[in-house]
Amino acid sequence: KMADTQEIDVFDSEPSEQLRELLAVEGNDQCFDCSDQRPVWASVNLGIFLCINCAGVHRSYGTSVSRVRSITLDTWPAAHLKSMRLGGNKNFRKFLENHNSASTVHDRYYSHTAELYRMRLRALVDDLPPPSELSPADIERIAAPSTLPRSLSVSSTPAVWSPDGPTCERCRVSFSATRRRHHCRKCGLCVCAQCAPEGNSKPIPEWKLHKPVRHCKDCYQGPPFKQGQRIGSM
Repeated sequence: KMADTQEIDVFDSEPSEQLRELLAVEGNDQCFDCSDQRPVWASVNLGIFLCINCAGVHRSYGTSVSRVRSITLDTWPAAHLKSMRLGGNKNFRKFLENHNSASTVHDRYYSHTAELYRMRLRALVDDLPPPSELSPADIERIAAPSTLPRSLSVSSTPAVWSPDGPTCERCRVSFSATRRRHHCRKCGLCVCAQCAPEGNSKPIPEWKLHKPVRHCKDCYQGPPFKQGQRIGSM
């Protein structure tokens, strides 16, 4: 069982209070990678806590490998809090040890073991049975040549859009009249307006999209594109 024995109701208190309680759980009070005693960031899809330096490294892995969030600066929907409660530093470390995972930090997160853990954790968050092993399709996907995040991959053709779904692929919150559905034009994920704000717009000239188009928060880099601004002046 991946969940820690300490029970925390993710719906009865504010996110900041819940995160403080989770940080007090043994093992969560230090960075998973370097053991720094000041973890102020977290990887949501791995359920681990990180220091600011290691969080920067995790950002370079791409969100499919490690989706990093600030404990104090970012918003925390219930699904993300639930992932941290069901995960935790001790659970992930024990899982890696039981599966004899790669010893180097970089290889650890790109391993089959890490991907299986991510899939199991996501299934538990969604109240689904966790898989016991990777399927052949999962293994083939991991073995793909490119390990760059979708938003950073070099391609001459636009990203393929994900099918419309009932929940945002970033924050896992259901779409509604006030939480509209959009697609990030860079990575193609189906996301809500909160995860892809209207101001996060800029051209993608390598795809011949010379007018500003909407990006999700993970793909967007740089200041908002202003109307009338030329691409060359950015």
